[in-house]
Amino acid sequence: MLKNILLIPIFLLTFSIADSGNQSINANRNENVILKLKLEIYKLREKNTQLQKHIDSLSPNLKEEQRRANAIAQLKRDLRMSRASKIK
Repeated sequence: MLKNILLIPIFLLTFSIADSGNQSINANRNENVILKLKLEIYKLREKNTQLQKHIDSLSPNLKEEQRRANAIAQLKRDLRMSRASKIK
């Protein structure tokens, strides 16, 4: 009986030490996950910056093409309107 009473604190101490070890391992894993996510965010921001620079370099060309397309569409409208007014 006395032997069982003495073993109980030893078991409790052993399990509490093991539990604290698991908690520190989990904390380290969580910290590693957080660091990996921060690294991934940093990489995505860098890629976003590079893509934005690429888009900015293309923007003048796109604006010029859009302006040409709008001018052509306007000329076609004007031609249709002039033909329609001649027919009436």
